[in-house]
Amino acid sequence: NHNKMSSLKLFSLANNVFNPSSRYSNGLNQFTKRFELKSKLNKNLNWNRFYASKQAYHLKKGDLIERKGKVYLLKQIQESAAGRRETFVQVEMTEFRKGTKVNERFKASDDIELAQFEYVPVSFVKISKDKKKVIVKQGEENEEDEEEGEDDEESIEGAIEIPVDYFPKNFVHYLKEVPSFQALYHNEEVYAVEVEDQTAECEVKTVESADDSMRTHAKATLTNGRIVKVPPHVKEGEIISVKWEDETFSGK
Repeated sequence: NHNKMSSLKLFSLANNVFNPSSRYSNGLNQFTKRFELKSKLNKNLNWNRFYASKQAYHLKKGDLIERKGKVYLLKQIQESAAGRRETFVQVEMTEFRKGTKVNERFKASDDIELAQFEYVPVSFVKISKDKKKVIVKQGEENEEDEEEGEDDEESIEGAIEIPVDYFPKNFVHYLKEVPSFQALYHNEEVYAVEVEDQTAECEVKTVESADDSMRTHAKATLTNGRIVKVPPHVKEGEIISVKWEDETFSGK
Protein backbone atom coordinates (compact mmCIF):
# COMPACT_ATOMS: atom_id res chain seq x y z
CA ASN A 1 0.00 0.00 0.00
CA HIS A 2 2.83 2.33 0.85
CA ASN A 3 4.44 1.79 -2.58
CA LYS A 4 1.08 2.26 -4.28
CA MET A 5 0.49 5.58 -2.52
CA SER A 6 4.03 6.78 -3.38
CA SER A 7 3.47 5.94 -7.04
CA LEU A 8 0.18 7.84 -7.06
CA LYS A 9 1.83 10.93 -5.52
CA LEU A 10 4.68 10.80 -8.03
CA PHE A 11 2.22 10.52 -10.94
CA SER A 12 0.18 13.42 -9.59
CA LEU A 13 3.24 15.67 -9.24
CA ALA A 14 4.52 14.81 -12.72
CA ASN A 15 1.08 15.44 -14.20
CA ASN A 16 0.91 18.87 -12.52
CA VAL A 17 4.42 19.94 -13.53
CA PHE A 18 3.92 19.15 -17.21
CA ASN A 19 0.37 20.48 -17.34
CA PRO A 20 0.57 24.10 -18.66
CA SER A 21 -2.51 25.09 -16.70
CA SER A 22 -1.07 23.84 -13.40
CA ARG A 23 0.34 26.15 -10.75
CA TYR A 24 3.34 23.80 -10.62
CA SER A 25 4.20 24.44 -14.27
CA ASN A 26 6.30 27.44 -13.26
CA GLY A 27 8.94 24.96 -12.14
CA LEU A 28 9.22 23.68 -15.70
CA ASN A 29 9.41 27.24 -17.02
CA GLN A 30 12.25 28.05 -14.62
CA PHE A 31 14.04 24.87 -15.75
CA THR A 32 13.65 25.95 -19.38
CA LYS A 33 14.96 29.46 -18.70
CA ARG A 34 18.29 28.08 -17.52
CA PHE A 35 19.01 26.92 -21.06
CA GLU A 36 17.92 30.08 -22.86
CA LEU A 37 20.83 32.41 -23.54
CA LYS A 38 20.31 36.17 -23.30
CA SER A 39 22.33 38.15 -25.79
CA LYS A 40 24.19 41.29 -24.74
CA LEU A 41 22.90 42.73 -28.01
CA ASN A 42 19.36 42.76 -26.66
CA LYS A 43 18.50 41.24 -23.30
CA ASN A 44 14.87 40.87 -24.39
CA LEU A 45 15.68 38.28 -27.06
CA ASN A 46 15.93 34.57 -26.34
CA TRP A 47 18.85 33.16 -28.33
CA ASN A 48 18.08 29.44 -28.40
CA ARG A 49 21.02 27.07 -28.44
CA PHE A 50 19.59 23.79 -27.19
CA TYR A 51 15.88 23.30 -27.92
CA ALA A 52 14.46 22.34 -31.31
CA SER A 53 10.89 23.28 -30.44
CA LYS A 54 8.41 24.15 -27.71
CA GLN A 55 4.64 24.01 -27.43
CA ALA A 56 2.81 27.14 -28.51
CA TYR A 57 1.42 27.49 -24.98
CA HIS A 58 4.98 28.06 -23.69
CA LEU A 59 5.92 30.69 -26.28
CA LYS A 60 6.74 34.12 -24.86
CA LYS A 61 7.64 37.58 -26.04
CA GLY A 62 11.23 37.71 -27.29
CA ASP A 63 11.34 34.13 -28.60
CA LEU A 64 12.88 33.63 -32.03
CA ILE A 65 11.08 30.99 -34.08
CA GLU A 66 11.62 29.58 -37.55
CA ARG A 67 8.81 29.52 -40.12
CA LYS A 68 9.39 28.49 -43.72
CA GLY A 69 13.12 29.07 -43.49
CA LYS A 70 12.81 32.55 -41.97
CA VAL A 71 13.46 33.76 -38.43
CA TYR A 72 10.69 35.67 -36.66
CA LEU A 73 10.76 37.64 -33.42
CA LEU A 74 7.65 37.25 -31.25
CA LYS A 75 6.31 40.67 -30.28
CA GLN A 76 2.90 39.96 -28.75
CA ILE A 77 1.23 36.74 -27.56
CA GLN A 78 -2.40 36.32 -26.57
CA GLU A 79 -4.33 33.20 -25.58
CA SER A 80 -7.87 32.65 -26.76
CA ALA A 81 -10.37 29.84 -26.20
CA ALA A 82 -12.64 28.45 -28.89
CA GLY A 83 -15.27 26.51 -27.00
CA ARG A 84 -14.42 24.42 -23.97
CA ARG A 85 -11.89 22.03 -25.43
CA GLU A 86 -9.51 23.96 -27.70
CA THR A 87 -7.16 26.77 -26.71
CA PHE A 88 -5.34 28.88 -29.28
CA VAL A 89 -2.35 31.20 -29.10
CA GLN A 90 -2.52 34.35 -31.23
CA VAL A 91 0.96 35.61 -32.12
CA GLU A 92 2.15 38.91 -33.56
CA MET A 93 5.68 38.60 -34.92
CA THR A 94 8.13 40.35 -37.22
CA GLU A 95 10.72 38.87 -39.55
CA PHE A 96 14.01 39.33 -37.73
CA ARG A 97 16.26 42.01 -39.23
CA LYS A 98 13.58 42.73 -41.88
CA GLY A 99 10.68 44.10 -39.84
CA THR A 100 7.88 42.53 -41.90
CA LYS A 101 4.91 42.04 -39.55
CA VAL A 102 3.02 38.73 -39.52
CA ASN A 103 0.04 37.54 -37.44
CA GLU A 104 -0.53 33.83 -36.93
CA ARG A 105 -2.61 31.58 -34.71
CA PHE A 106 -1.48 28.24 -33.29
CA LYS A 107 -3.15 25.53 -31.28
CA ALA A 108 -1.82 25.57 -27.72
CA SER A 109 -0.51 22.02 -28.19
CA ASP A 110 1.28 22.75 -31.51
CA ASP A 111 5.04 22.19 -31.55
CA ILE A 112 6.67 25.39 -32.78
CA GLU A 113 10.15 25.17 -34.27
CA LEU A 114 12.64 27.46 -32.55
CA ALA A 115 15.41 29.16 -34.49
CA GLN A 116 18.65 27.53 -33.35
CA PHE A 117 21.92 29.45 -33.38
CA GLU A 118 25.49 28.24 -33.61
CA TYR A 119 28.03 30.27 -31.64
CA VAL A 120 31.23 30.66 -33.70
CA PRO A 121 34.39 32.30 -32.23
CA VAL A 122 35.62 35.13 -34.45
CA SER A 123 38.26 37.86 -34.21
CA PHE A 124 38.34 41.45 -35.39
CA VAL A 125 40.38 42.33 -38.48
CA LYS A 126 39.28 45.82 -39.53
CA ILE A 127 36.39 48.19 -40.20
CA SER A 128 35.24 48.44 -43.81
CA LYS A 129 36.03 51.61 -45.76
CA ASP A 130 32.41 52.79 -45.63
CA LYS A 131 32.35 52.26 -41.81
CA LYS A 132 29.16 50.18 -42.14
CA LYS A 133 30.63 46.71 -41.68
CA VAL A 134 33.12 44.96 -39.42
CA ILE A 135 35.51 42.51 -41.07
CA VAL A 136 36.23 39.44 -38.94
CA LYS A 137 37.82 36.00 -39.29
CA GLN A 138 36.92 32.74 -37.62
CA GLY A 139 39.13 31.82 -34.67
CA GLU A 140 41.16 33.76 -32.14
CA GLU A 141 43.21 36.87 -32.91
CA ASN A 142 46.78 36.32 -34.10
CA GLU A 143 49.66 38.31 -35.56
CA GLU A 144 48.71 37.44 -39.13
CA ASP A 145 45.38 39.22 -38.65
CA GLU A 146 47.21 42.42 -37.68
CA GLU A 147 49.41 42.23 -40.78
CA GLU A 148 46.38 41.70 -43.04
CA GLY A 149 44.54 44.63 -41.48
CA GLU A 150 45.82 47.06 -44.09
CA ASP A 151 44.67 44.95 -47.06
CA ASP A 152 41.33 45.22 -48.81
CA GLU A 153 38.67 42.96 -47.33
CA GLU A 154 38.47 41.05 -50.64
CA SER A 155 42.11 39.93 -50.22
CA ILE A 156 41.66 38.64 -46.67
CA GLU A 157 41.23 34.87 -46.77
CA GLY A 158 38.08 33.72 -44.98
CA ALA A 159 36.91 37.27 -44.27
CA ILE A 160 33.37 37.65 -42.90
CA GLU A 161 31.46 40.93 -43.11
CA ILE A 162 29.08 41.76 -40.25
CA PRO A 163 26.95 44.94 -40.31
CA VAL A 164 27.85 47.41 -37.56
CA ASP A 165 24.29 47.48 -36.21
CA TYR A 166 24.51 43.73 -35.42
CA PHE A 167 26.95 44.55 -32.59
CA PRO A 168 26.02 45.50 -29.01
CA LYS A 169 25.77 49.19 -28.19
CA ASN A 170 29.15 51.00 -28.17
CA PHE A 171 31.12 47.78 -28.67
CA VAL A 172 32.39 48.75 -32.15
CA HIS A 173 34.44 51.53 -30.51
CA TYR A 174 36.36 48.93 -28.49
CA LEU A 175 37.05 46.26 -31.11
CA LYS A 176 40.82 46.68 -30.87
CA GLU A 177 40.72 46.33 -27.09
CA VAL A 178 38.33 43.33 -27.17
CA PRO A 179 39.15 41.70 -30.53
CA SER A 180 37.66 38.25 -29.89
CA PHE A 181 33.92 37.50 -29.60
CA GLN A 182 31.28 35.16 -31.04
CA ALA A 183 29.08 35.40 -34.11
CA LEU A 184 25.60 33.85 -33.90
CA TYR A 185 24.96 31.82 -37.05
CA HIS A 186 21.66 30.46 -38.35
CA ASN A 187 21.57 28.64 -41.69
CA GLU A 188 25.11 29.89 -42.45
CA GLU A 189 24.09 33.53 -41.95
CA VAL A 190 25.21 35.82 -39.12
CA TYR A 191 22.33 37.24 -37.11
CA ALA A 192 24.08 38.90 -34.17
CA VAL A 193 27.23 39.13 -32.09
CA GLU A 194 27.74 37.91 -28.53
CA VAL A 195 30.51 39.38 -26.34
CA GLU A 196 31.65 37.65 -23.15
CA ASP A 197 34.14 40.30 -21.98
CA GLN A 198 32.14 43.22 -20.63
CA THR A 199 35.19 45.40 -19.95
CA ALA A 200 37.96 46.68 -22.19
CA GLU A 201 41.55 47.48 -21.16
CA CYS A 202 42.21 50.95 -22.59
CA GLU A 203 45.16 53.34 -22.56
CA VAL A 204 44.56 56.90 -21.38
CA LYS A 205 45.82 59.45 -23.92
CA THR A 206 45.00 62.71 -22.12
CA VAL A 207 43.29 63.73 -18.88
CA GLU A 208 41.28 66.93 -18.41
CA SER A 209 40.33 68.12 -14.93
CA ALA A 210 36.64 68.53 -14.16
CA ASP A 211 35.11 72.00 -13.92
CA ASP A 212 33.51 71.39 -10.53
CA SER A 213 35.33 72.71 -7.46
CA MET A 214 35.11 69.35 -5.68
CA ARG A 215 37.11 67.65 -8.44
CA THR A 216 35.31 64.35 -7.94
CA HIS A 217 36.19 63.19 -11.43
CA ALA A 218 38.16 64.01 -14.57
CA LYS A 219 37.62 63.45 -18.29
CA ALA A 220 39.97 60.97 -19.91
CA THR A 221 40.40 60.71 -23.65
CA LEU A 222 41.39 57.16 -24.60
CA THR A 223 43.68 56.17 -27.45
CA ASN A 224 40.61 54.94 -29.34
CA GLY A 225 39.15 58.46 -29.19
CA ARG A 226 36.43 57.80 -26.65
CA ILE A 227 35.93 60.07 -23.63
CA VAL A 228 35.26 58.53 -20.21
CA LYS A 229 34.75 60.02 -16.75
CA VAL A 230 37.49 58.78 -14.43
CA PRO A 231 38.65 59.42 -10.83
CA PRO A 232 40.98 62.43 -10.50
CA HIS A 233 43.98 60.21 -9.67
CA VAL A 234 44.03 58.64 -13.17
CA LYS A 235 47.06 59.79 -15.22
CA GLU A 236 48.05 59.89 -18.88
CA GLY A 237 49.53 56.66 -20.21
CA GLU A 238 47.84 54.46 -17.63
CA ILE A 239 45.74 51.42 -18.57
CA ILE A 240 42.20 51.45 -17.20
CA SER A 241 39.23 49.11 -17.44
CA VAL A 242 36.13 50.50 -19.13
CA LYS A 243 32.66 48.96 -19.26
CA TRP A 244 32.09 49.39 -22.98
CA GLU A 245 28.29 49.07 -22.87
CA ASP A 246 27.79 52.35 -20.98
CA GLU A 247 31.40 53.60 -21.30
CA THR A 248 32.06 53.98 -17.60
CA PHE A 249 35.25 53.60 -15.59
CA SER A 250 35.60 50.15 -14.02
CA GLY A 251 39.06 50.20 -12.44
CA LYS A 252 42.80 50.20 -13.08
